Amino acid sequence: MSQDDALLPPLSPPSLFPPDVRGYAIEKRNEGWDVRKDGDRFVIQINEMLQVILSPDESGVCRVATVYATGITSTQGRASNMRQLEAMVEPMLGQHPITSVELKRGEPATDREKISILFGSAKLEAVHDPFLDNKGLATLLSILKLANGAVPNLRLMTGVKGVKGLTLDFVTSFLSELDCSAGQVRISSDPEAHRRFYLLTGGTSVRQGPSLNKVDKNEVADTHSDRDDREFFNQHWKSGKPYK
Repeated sequence: MSQDDALLPPLSPPSLFPPDVRGYAIEKRNEGWDVRKDGDRFVIQINEMLQVILSPDESGVCRVATVYATGITSTQGRASNMRQLEAMVEPMLGQHPITSVELKRGEPATDREKISILFGSAKLEAVHDPFLDNKGLATLLSILKLANGAVPNLRLMTGVKGVKGLTLDFVTSFLSELDCSAGQVRISSDPEAHRRFYLLTGGTSVRQGPSLNKVDKNEVADTHSDRDDREFFNQHWKSGKPYK
């Protein structure tokens, strides 16, 4: 070996073993992605048309491939360390933002994080939840601290049942902590209005099955255009009764 060769560091051996890939897959699941295990492989469902397949083996290498619903399969490469795996997978995830998450019973903290992911960089403009109470506001506060906050004139719509669990002191503290100086709460006059959704800046609505006072249920939250929900909200806001 020449002196010049001795100055060159040896090539690092493969170090991406199945437990490492499993940890990465769990991390993506916690971020809100639909991740499943298929034998020794991990499947990240990007959308209805596209999957990313991670196939690790005991040699310390993970094969990364994409599979389309049309049957077309494409190998993206073979990652031998975590940095390579992230370099192959993360750009694909970034091109396809999460539009739907599965909430799960018994995972209240994870469920709040999943909802915040759907907010993206948008700010919250309004909430419609007929059971919104102090407990629901506390949940909303934790979601917004994980997301990008709310607009100063935040509008909150609760119902005749939810308002029974609201107190003026807590509402005032909630709005103050979020710097929502012009925020308001109103009570819906429609007892049949059971929809639960958030209106965001940028024209997006996030709908969810459970109320904010208990989000850890086996339900789904997903994003939509805000056109219908915004019209619905504005109608009920106009006829709603101001809270104290």
